[in-house]
Amino acid sequence: MDFNKVKTFVEVVDSGSITKAASRLFRTQQAISLQLKALEEELELTLFDRKGPRIVLTRQGEQLYKKFKSAFLQMESSVYSMKADKTSATGTIRLGLWMEQSTGYLPYIVTEFSKKFPKVKFEVLLGTDTDLEKALLNNKIDFGFYVFVRDKKLIETQAVLHRKLILVASNEYLLNRKHIKTIEDTLPLDLVDYSQDYASYVAWIRSNARALLSEAKKKIPVVTVNNDLALRELVRQGHGMGLLPEEIVREDLASGKIIQLLPKKSNSITLTIDLGYKKRRTQSYLHEEFLNFVISNNNAWM
Repeated sequence: MDFNKVKTFVEVVDSGSITKAASRLFRTQQAISLQLKALEEELELTLFDRKGPRIVLTRQGEQLYKKFKSAFLQMESSVYSMKADKTSATGTIRLGLWMEQSTGYLPYIVTEFSKKFPKVKFEVLLGTDTDLEKALLNNKIDFGFYVFVRDKKLIETQAVLHRKLILVASNEYLLNRKHIKTIEDTLPLDLVDYSQDYASYVAWIRSNARALLSEAKKKIPVVTVNNDLALRELVRQGHGMGLLPEEIVREDLASGKIIQLLPKKSNSITLTIDLGYKKRRTQSYLHEEFLNFVISNNNAWM
């Protein structure tokens, strides 16, 4: 027996009309009517007396409704019991992240979520946005953390992390260069930047000095990478300036090894990380809890 047809039948009876049931189930009235007809054909029973828009159950329909409704209530009770005792919930959550997120964001997620669901296991896949998007669509992961999602038709996203990027360079690199007093003074400096899809220097210029945008677009980085940790190390080693998340250079800023350029004369830019998951009508209980946990703890780890 098709569970979805049974659920539709119960919803129609509870709602009192096909119109209201269609609204609650986010389906068309025609789709609801077809499901009811298909259920009757499958059961070889007449469940309704057709009398205009009114829902009138036959004797057999009423008997089945009571049995189906009772079964649904028992299932709901089981779910409520499981929710009340989260320590007994088991399962595996498969995550996709960038490498730098695995050393910063991931430990927080696993530690805090495991306090509520100690028996839940995690599987982690590391990769770029392209890798992780492909993995999600091929059902190899349940959730991915993305800077940029291409397929918005199949993937739902929620912004869960905002990272402040600041322009920095090593103290050693700046020793033999004139003091940087204006945004225009940054144009001749060597640039270490993210790869093309995520290039940040042009975005920083656009936010701070649009008149310099054409010049900034001509600038070719001496090194391009797609990893925060690699970019930080290149900046620390004196290869040029770069925009980095504030939280990963705090110690270097405090020690003076890295210096923020123009902190009082320019605006930082913000990088948003999205949690992505395949579009579908329902999530499993465990996945729904994880989704709500990540959204409600937006930026709590920083």
